[in-house]
Amino acid sequence: MKQQLLYEAVKIDGPKKKILEFNEVDKFMDDKDLKHFNSLCEALADKSKYHSTKLNDYHSALLDKLLALPIDKIFPCLDLYRIFLIHPDSNIHFKKFEDGMVHINTILGVLEDKTAGDPAKMLALRCCCNLFR
Repeated sequence: MKQQLLYEAVKIDGPKKKILEFNEVDKFMDDKDLKHFNSLCEALADKSKYHSTKLNDYHSALLDKLLALPIDKIFPCLDLYRIFLIHPDSNIHFKKFEDGMVHINTILGVLEDKTAGDPAKMLALRCCCNLFR
């Protein structure tokens, strides 16, 4: 392989809209989570401003919560996570070995789940590619 494969397209509106739709039904995010979700989406929306945006531990915890959703709702969360992984501050998700293994196992769990659809598996593989950025 001569060139690293990355999935750097940033289209935040689709995953954001779908996650908010899921939240309307299941209420897995409270008002504080929604505020931080919007700030996370703003930080990830513009790649040209990645050098000046900072992601914090609360954003990381929110992504953990999103990645823990049931497999039928994981697709937009994986897309958001794929975008998160190209941000320079994505290393906050891998500061401790145990945390990093949980995130990698979550992604691999989607690949192993027989009920996960092909689109979710494709996004899980794209997340794996972006892990090596």
